[in-house]
Amino acid sequence: MERKDNYWLRKTIGRRRFVASSGAVVAGAAAFTAVGCGDDDDDTNGDATTAPTGTATTTASATGTATQATRPAPTGTLRVSVASLMDQSGDPFFQTGGLARPVDLHAFGSFFRPGDDGQREFDLAEKLEVSPDRMQLTFKMRPNVKFWDGTTVKAQDSAWSFQGYMGRTPPNPSAAALGRQVESVTATDDSTLVIKLKAPTAFEGREITFWNTSSQAHYEKVGADAFKENSMGTGPFKITKNEKGQFMEMEAHEGHWNPNRIPFAKTLRFQLVPELTTRIAQLKTGESSVIEGVTGATALQLSNEPNIKIVTGPQTAWLKLNFFEAQEGTAPWTDKRLREALVISIDQEGITKGLLRQGTPSPNVQLWPKTLCYDEKLFPARKYDINRAKQLVQEAGLQGFSFPVISYTSSSYPLIPEVAQAMAASWKEIGLNPQISQQESGAYFAAFTSRALKGVGVQGWPFSPDGRVNLVLYFKTGSAFGSTDNYQFIDDNIAKMVASTNNEEQIKIAQDVYKYAYDEFLFGGAPWSDSQWAVSDKVKNWIRPAGDPYMTRLESVELTS
Repeated sequence: MERKDNYWLRKTIGRRRFVASSGAVVAGAAAFTAVGCGDDDDDTNGDATTAPTGTATTTASATGTATQATRPAPTGTLRVSVASLMDQSGDPFFQTGGLARPVDLHAFGSFFRPGDDGQREFDLAEKLEVSPDRMQLTFKMRPNVKFWDGTTVKAQDSAWSFQGYMGRTPPNPSAAALGRQVESVTATDDSTLVIKLKAPTAFEGREITFWNTSSQAHYEKVGADAFKENSMGTGPFKITKNEKGQFMEMEAHEGHWNPNRIPFAKTLRFQLVPELTTRIAQLKTGESSVIEGVTGATALQLSNEPNIKIVTGPQTAWLKLNFFEAQEGTAPWTDKRLREALVISIDQEGITKGLLRQGTPSPNVQLWPKTLCYDEKLFPARKYDINRAKQLVQEAGLQGFSFPVISYTSSSYPLIPEVAQAMAASWKEIGLNPQISQQESGAYFAAFTSRALKGVGVQGWPFSPDGRVNLVLYFKTGSAFGSTDNYQFIDDNIAKMVASTNNEEQIKIAQDVYKYAYDEFLFGGAPWSDSQWAVSDKVKNWIRPAGDPYMTRLESVELTS
């Protein structure tokens, strides 16, 4: 393999900001499914590998989604129990990460939103124009969008909101990155917003974490302090009560611009319940209609309970294996035989059925079936081959080779320490000597970003909708949470991809990079994990967006009378 001279770009970002930036690209349409009923991922090559139009102008349909029959007036109360809403902030400019997305996506809106197919779709904007030099984005705002108080959203509100987002104290975790990208934001009239960039956008703004739009008039009416608790949004639900650590209550926004997103439920109540056993008890007694965090054996047990169903969001997360010393050029990690042996000796089917009790075997590549750039033909799941793995270890003379296997506990992937132990057991079987080391997650990622870890480290990853953006954020040398530093092929092709103005060419280059990492076994992977929720028989329907592991799209929940 051709490599660069070894060097490190020591760029550190906090764990919470990482979750926030990942959450920004986490998107999501898995059907409402029960255990044993399958899912909608048979067409894994479908829209996930369809290139965008490649034109400089992108326009939304009249409603942004397919139209449907007029919904009945919202009625009833939907109670859901979640472990956390992070800061539980009602402030549109301070949504700090993935676990806050139930608030963010139900209450607020930006130019785009995650679509049910896993890709972005227009929300408050109906058109985007990218300048020929890619240094300017011009949004045309929808004329029919209303805030909760019935006033019309204007481009001036979005320009004012940018300043509010950037000026928050404490700052929004993604504000610094946005500041490095955006030169200025200007409303040229009521419906036109112009964003000037500091560097050309490579992917029509897909790499940018856009901000929520709120009402300047409301802010001036209530004042800065009250605004943080009594804000104004455009989402399908409006925040009405917020007791930190206890609950957040919302009411249906019947004036939402998109008729398909007007809620069925009149009231939505998020109940903060950290303990899973308590959430289960609430579901059984009727105190909650939906609970999160039911995976593996717990989900199977609940599926046998009367009046309870399991809803599955397929392939929402992945557990990556980082071979830290391979990127340093350290022997024997430079020996492809070692890396291949580590990958093909993982019994993904066994982990899926025996440990996780859910999920699907994956290839060792950082793509999901609904991610743009994924192609099952290019990246088939690795065949489990314990005998070949033993042979490779023997050929490389690595019998008894000892190395650390570092894990941590996180909500981003179920049972991370247990999965790491299962893989380590396989590696012992092929003649290696792995040493398990479990760390606190904050310490783990601090050491990760400073390039202080050795051996193999596991890393939970939420779904990412665009494989091109993924390469820029996590594959390029110096990427904070990457493990492919110093590979000339990767860096050269990422630069070539960013320089291209043709979407099909970008996707082809991105697939070449992923194929290189796949063929060279630059990292490994555990099964794709599903996200699962338990719902009572009061829940008649719930649309689950593709790749979304969070408690979202609750406006689609229909309750029985």
